[in-house]
Amino acid sequence: MRQITLIDADRIVKYNRTDAQRVTRLLPLMVDGWDVSLPCVVIDRAGSLCAVNASHRLDIALRLGIDVPCLVVDGDELGEYNWDSLCDASDILEIMSMAGLDTDIAYLALSAHIESEQI
Repeated sequence: MRQITLIDADRIVKYNRTDAQRVTRLLPLMVDGWDVSLPCVVIDRAGSLCAVNASHRLDIALRLGIDVPCLVVDGDELGEYNWDSLCDASDILEIMSMAGLDTDIAYLALSAHIESEQI
């Protein structure tokens, strides 16, 4: 079963750009650390850790020097796909579903993240 792993923010590559105003707004919420109930989903592609979500929180973690609670998915679990053609986290969610990971904790966390962003 996949578990949350704490990873140094310097080791994680962000997939998305961030908005400086949003980072500034979220910063006070993370001064005491990253809320473990909101993990970052990371794809391990041959040792390169690529964040699928939480780009703003990753920026803050870098500023504050805090570790990131991650759910790491090995790229091999997802099968063959064209990483460059992916647009956003919902694309990864679809790939995870096609790979049979739709009951995996990383899938559920990513799904919850996408849902919260749409509110």
